[in-house]
Amino acid sequence: MITSPSRGIRLLCSAAAQSNETLDILNTGAKIPLLGFGTYAKDNPQDYPPSLIYEAIKQGFRHFDCAEAYQTEGAVGRGIKKALQEGIVRRDDLFITSKLWNHHHRRQDVLPTLKHSLQQLQLDYVDAYLIHWPVTDNPGPGLDPPYQETWQAMEALLSTGVTAAIGVSNMSIKKLTEVLSYAEVTPAINQIEMHPMWRNSDLLAFNRVHGIHTSAWAPLGGQIVRGASVVPSAEMPWQMQANLQALNFTLSDEDMAAVGGLKEQTRQHDCVEPMDPMFRPFFQPQGPWKSRAELWDDPVTYAHLPEGQL
Repeated sequence: MITSPSRGIRLLCSAAAQSNETLDILNTGAKIPLLGFGTYAKDNPQDYPPSLIYEAIKQGFRHFDCAEAYQTEGAVGRGIKKALQEGIVRRDDLFITSKLWNHHHRRQDVLPTLKHSLQQLQLDYVDAYLIHWPVTDNPGPGLDPPYQETWQAMEALLSTGVTAAIGVSNMSIKKLTEVLSYAEVTPAINQIEMHPMWRNSDLLAFNRVHGIHTSAWAPLGGQIVRGASVVPSAEMPWQMQANLQALNFTLSDEDMAAVGGLKEQTRQHDCVEPMDPMFRPFFQPQGPWKSRAELWDDPVTYAHLPEGQL
């Protein structure tokens, strides 16, 4: 039993079990496996194979990161259902996350949207439900509806039994500070981009101080050492096995210092492609966010974007 650098306790179980080897404790008391399985499909999400999820469960994955916007929840649900029916796992062995998309931020839309995800996943509840982005699809100079309204609707979910925890995603320190100023329930999770080329150390430290678990997308295994859960994807069994090996090695202090010394600190993933209709409303001339810099609340650099596109 090792004290976790993020919050609570990290539990190390038998490697032979290949399930839930490493866990962190959320501020709700729930256990989240630090190695997850991402279900985003860049191409043809309608063809996402349920067998991929079934195989991932057989390989030992227990934490699945889903979202309405990924358009794969139906396939994920079928894969989970098969594993449950065959007795490979029980529901309480799994940690399932879903996320609220931008056009469902109004108070009256939050619960029905989660219920639709549950229908797709063929589950009675998710273990965590996150607001995917601090963005709404409605035009105008302000956030409509206000983010506070959305968060209050998220808090109301907890009394309905449809989710065990609520959280946010892609939240900067500035925006998360504002949420904490009015939140009755502190977010359990903040999922962010984090890897050696974008360590996001200040935000990781902020989350830790406030008892918020950090989940990393676009990660490498070293982020587990930093106390974050990670949600890499895989398409083949050998890729799943490679990801599982993140739990079977350690990095020395010298290794971590070398990784921490990488100089290029830029976001590597532009998740707001202007030609994608799902993402087009992220930036608008009239606001609320006119640029990537306003979304992230810092001087933004991307490895692959000319400065004029920031």
